[in-house]
Amino acid sequence: MRTAVFGGFFIILVSSLCAGAYTVAGLEWIASTEAVPEISQAAGLALVDTYAATKSAAELTELAMSTRVGIAYAARSALRALDDPVSSLLLLGADELWERAREASSSEERLDAARAYFLATRASASLAFLEQEAVSDESTEWALAAGEMLGGFYAAYGILSADDLADRIIVSPHPGMRRAASVALTALWVADGVALTDDEIEVKLVELTQWKPDLAAAYMGLLAHRFLAGLGPS
Repeated sequence: MRTAVFGGFFIILVSSLCAGAYTVAGLEWIASTEAVPEISQAAGLALVDTYAATKSAAELTELAMSTRVGIAYAARSALRALDDPVSSLLLLGADELWERAREASSSEERLDAARAYFLATRASASLAFLEQEAVSDESTEWALAAGEMLGGFYAAYGILSADDLADRIIVSPHPGMRRAASVALTALWVADGVALTDDEIEVKLVELTQWKPDLAAAYMGLLAHRFLAGLGPS
């Protein structure tokens, strides 16, 4: 269900997610027309594998410039799936990755290098170390990458409950810790089969999109999983 927050717009969309399965065309429609960014992006996330398998790099590059939020998101993510910069960076040593994560010219390059660093060193990384780096104020990109890895730890070992994770997202002043809790919360919801309908998830996204983006991101991940799990023939 859509919401009256967007006036008459929701009336047109109210039945779009009532079916038990989704098609590529249906997800493209949601990604193209949905007014709530996280719902549009959730549809885009569910389209990434399809786009990577069926569209050329030239087509994806053109779609990545689209003004349709979810379509552009899907195309950019598919381009990264086809030529993941993090995979190439893993050929470098940890010291060089550490330097690049701090000195690269763009935020995206710094984040990619930080992600590569934490992937390369994950076998020796402790929970305490990741929690420390996730609240570091030295580099936002570094803290976010540490948070993503930390979220995997939280999810894999069931360290925190869903309520605890939601509390961390709401109260933590640290972007990296909020990212960790958001990643883990999505994974926990998916694993536990949380008793929320797709409509209820969308309502949550409408409520949260403006004031709690990290909690909205957790719901977005859950909705993307639902879209992908229900994806049928085009």
